[in-house]
Amino acid sequence: MKKYRDTLLGRIGNVQRVVGRQGLEAALITRASDIQYLTGLYFEGSVFIAGRSITPRFMVDSMNYSLAHSRLSGEGICVVNTRGDRVEALRDALPPRSMKKIGYQASNVSHLLYLTLARALRGSELIDSSPCDTARMIKLPSELRHIRHAARETLRIWRDVSRKIAPGMTEKEIAALVDLGVRKRGYVNSFETIAASGPNGAFPHAIPTDRRLKKGECLLVDFGIRSGGYCSDLTRVWSKGRIMRKIRLLLDHVLTIQSTVISMIRPGVQIRKLLDEVEKYIKNNSLDKHVLHGLGHGLGLDVHEPPFLSSREKSTVLKSGMVITVEPGLYEEGLGGVRVEDMVLVKAGGCEVLTR
Repeated sequence: MKKYRDTLLGRIGNVQRVVGRQGLEAALITRASDIQYLTGLYFEGSVFIAGRSITPRFMVDSMNYSLAHSRLSGEGICVVNTRGDRVEALRDALPPRSMKKIGYQASNVSHLLYLTLARALRGSELIDSSPCDTARMIKLPSELRHIRHAARETLRIWRDVSRKIAPGMTEKEIAALVDLGVRKRGYVNSFETIAASGPNGAFPHAIPTDRRLKKGECLLVDFGIRSGGYCSDLTRVWSKGRIMRKIRLLLDHVLTIQSTVISMIRPGVQIRKLLDEVEKYIKNNSLDKHVLHGLGHGLGLDVHEPPFLSSREKSTVLKSGMVITVEPGLYEEGLGGVRVEDMVLVKAGGCEVLTR
């Protein structure tokens, strides 16, 4: 238990330092996965308060208070029972006269809650802040153990399921086969399984239908599991027999792009460099109209989390300990699409593909 608590306190300390660097007295952390990162507990509707000069506070309702208190109370963490009035409890915990700037997670707070907080904390400036994002990008050894395990198990599930797929099966049946494989190994899905055959593969986030897979068609399967709270994410293209020439060419391009990007991944490389290389390849091969999404994303407690391999984070520099997906995809409406996705760990001297 001491090692567990020390790990959490280390994470909290990192976040407190980020709050200080942002010029805030405190930050209200409301995203459930961030709270899980800081406490080891996943409670919707709870609030964690991290600040430069205040004791970390974990604010939970009466239903979850006993569990939180038994797991976290003690040196360094104060567990507070909100007794059904979260705003009143926050007002007591954060006297507005002593707090000039308070961070809050705008993407995870409703407009109504924001207005309520603004009234309750009148005199304090509320500033959009997600201090956990920076800390969570670098995975600790304990986190990497869960992620590696999730990646290995996901591969095992896919190898088992891929042998059972056959022309004539519907997309819903194939998705159910994947989900059954996940459950048989004792896991839950990290997101809803995608199984898209033939022309339905042109939709990156296709919803499985009653359409039957035909011989010679490509099937795109995208799924993941959770292990110890941490996510995996894998996409594969399945086929039997000769596939349409144009789809084969798109798949060859996707594999080339992915191989090129993975070969470039190492600490110190700016995401911009990866994007520029892919953009050059796309333009040289006149593939612009086939691109519908970014190159990849970070993953951990959430299946999509920073860093994102997209233009919005092109200045981000890859660092040892980051886990990202590399998932180039090319699509053509009415014809189909292909995407290949692998999980990659950035490490000293280069990277390691976790899903091979």
